Amino acid sequence: MLLGKYAEALVSTEQSIVINPKHANGQYNKACCFAYQFKLEPALEALDAAFRLNARKYQPIAAKDPQFEFMRNEPRFMELTRKRYK
Repeated sequence: MLLGKYAEALVSTEQSIVINPKHANGQYNKACCFAYQFKLEPALEALDAAFRLNARKYQPIAAKDPQFEFMRNEPRFMELTRKRYK
């Protein structure tokens, strides 16, 4: 994704989610694709999906991940990274 091929990365990520919808890493990577493009709402939606699947792993990662820096002070991002998921 560092080469700016966000559309291709997103297609690949979407395909992995279709193959395995319960794979949290696919949702997290989808959030990353959107974050690299500064697309706040889709990134937050994908993060929420990743957290619903595996919050224990992905919440601490997202809270420190530099690619989410642009939304770190957004109330919804703060809520998602602190929310208790079942």
